[in-house]
Amino acid sequence: MECRNYTQKIFIRLAVTLTIAIPFLLNRAVAQDSSSFVPNSSMIIPVKSANIIVFPNPVPANSDITVQINSSRDFYLARILVSSLSNVVIKDETVKVFMGKNKFLISMAGFGQGNYVVRVFGRKPLTNAYVGQLMVE
Repeated sequence: MECRNYTQKIFIRLAVTLTIAIPFLLNRAVAQDSSSFVPNSSMIIPVKSANIIVFPNPVPANSDITVQINSSRDFYLARILVSSLSNVVIKDETVKVFMGKNKFLISMAGFGQGNYVVRVFGRKPLTNAYVGQLMVE
């Protein structure tokens, strides 16, 4: 029984790793910096990091969302992308992240009602990434 639990744990870890890695690895252009890395917007595979929180969801029309990044390292650049479900990037912001709790307000003014995809990633997207669906009411 112990061996089966260990095997299940390994399988689950592998599945989680692949769920995070495949979208980024298949769509990542080889780049020298994070500013040229844009994941394929057609992929809506939810990826949640305990270090990244996007709220509120759903968001009222013409208000802001907050992207909170809790960082254990000091100073790096992260990108916040908001795109439509039809692969159009509507908002693309590069932010400076410092050690500790970082909060960034992203204006949703002018966004129509509907569903959008929010992506947050840094230089090492496999270890600290967020991909989720956002609903504007």
